[in-house]
Amino acid sequence: MVVNMSFTAPILRGKTLAEPAVLGHFLPWFIGGKPGSSGLLPEEAKGLTLPVLEPWRHWRDARSQYRRTHQYEPIGGEYDSRDPEVIHRQITTAMDYGLDGFIVNLYGKNSVENVIGLQFLRELRKYNEAHPDRPFVYVISFDAQAQWPSEGKTPVSMEEDFAYLKDVWCQEACLRRDGKFPFLVFAYDRPCQDYRAAMTKVFGADGFDLLWLNNPTEQAMDAGYPWVRPMQVEPDHRWFSPDDSGEQYIRDFYSKCNQNPKVKYLCGGVWPGFNDQFVRWAWSGNQDDPRIRPRVICRETSKGSTLELTWQAAAEYILRHRAGDPSAGLPMPMIQIVTWNDWAESTQVEPCRDLGHHDLEVCKRYSDLLKSIRGKESSAI
Repeated sequence: MVVNMSFTAPILRGKTLAEPAVLGHFLPWFIGGKPGSSGLLPEEAKGLTLPVLEPWRHWRDARSQYRRTHQYEPIGGEYDSRDPEVIHRQITTAMDYGLDGFIVNLYGKNSVENVIGLQFLRELRKYNEAHPDRPFVYVISFDAQAQWPSEGKTPVSMEEDFAYLKDVWCQEACLRRDGKFPFLVFAYDRPCQDYRAAMTKVFGADGFDLLWLNNPTEQAMDAGYPWVRPMQVEPDHRWFSPDDSGEQYIRDFYSKCNQNPKVKYLCGGVWPGFNDQFVRWAWSGNQDDPRIRPRVICRETSKGSTLELTWQAAAEYILRHRAGDPSAGLPMPMIQIVTWNDWAESTQVEPCRDLGHHDLEVCKRYSDLLKSIRGKESSAI
């Protein structure tokens, strides 16, 4: 049975997004060489304990033991994520290549990500006011590091963080799924039920969807999403097969989610590759382990382009669902591009000097194809 879901937001004025909604995972991480003040307006900073803002944050990370933390270079060079021109260019480029919006990665109310994210939110409002006929939307991704006292951050309880998100971030451009706010949770060590309990206190039992990563058997989630990884992971955490794009892992994840009666829908996942060799601190929790090496998913495998292969897995699943295949019974109304701009781990599709707009051209081709399938069946923008 084909299940229809409605993704909309007040900014869309009663219209719904064509399925699948295509959203890039957006990281409000980057600071230029002269950070200066936070850049927040007084009303934005109210109630926050501001964190430390380091120059060249996420571009030149001292912990990486390299002079820079990224292999590819943005077309315009290293940027500051608070720059209004940068934000405007990111929004317009994403829309030009078929994206409906971003999945904004946040680390709690007192984090650097929130300081930068609030300035993204400010510029997004300006953009949407100037483009009412085709606004840009977003979904929130809540990171488990919100409760970690890192980078001079003063953490608060999970419940307080979600209350802040409700008051500040759940605005007119924040997507709803049939009236519920979908939250992706990027978790490390706390159980899914902890997040569900905190979100229930803030939003009510019927006010949200909890999307959980990489665990198709989780019973406390409403929807599942795959995050970049290969099918084969070694016991010491290494990824080293040059031909493992993660495409088979994605297919296996979709299949297993369909066997979980608690899951209501899927958020598909696509990625161009992965390579964290310039961020040595991320390889393992034990940096002295001599076996640990960078984790790599090649952009090109013997089977073809990793980005193409992961898009094909999502596209084929959606087509099977539309055809009534019982093994693809869960709808996939949303696809996440992993990522828009994680330059440190080389998963970015944001235009770069080496690859130009190639990755975004691939994303647009698949986005246009999949939306055209539903175009005759729904009211879309």
